[in-house]
Amino acid sequence: MPVQPGNASFYYGWVHKRNPRTLAGVDTVGRTVFVTADGRSTDALGLSIPESAAVARALGLRDAVNLDGGGSTTMVVDGEVINNPSDAAGERPVGDALLILPDRG
Repeated sequence: MPVQPGNASFYYGWVHKRNPRTLAGVDTVGRTVFVTADGRSTDALGLSIPESAAVARALGLRDAVNLDGGGSTTMVVDGEVINNPSDAAGERPVGDALLILPDRG
């Protein structure tokens, strides 16, 4: 059953259409894997939801989830943006982030 019954554009725009995506998952040995796929440009087309699932399977992920995508897809490592956000202005100000911090135990 669709998330928005009767709204065919939701399926097309969110599931079928290629967009920037952010994925997180766990592989068979318990490692956490993060994927950022750029999109909406001639250099990077993005991924559909089925393509995202195929990437997760190809990486050997046993569990995976699609996180926020589109213009919010941004990956930062050591304080530096390492992908190409799709918004014309570049990095989008968003109120949520998933932080992976070193163990200081």
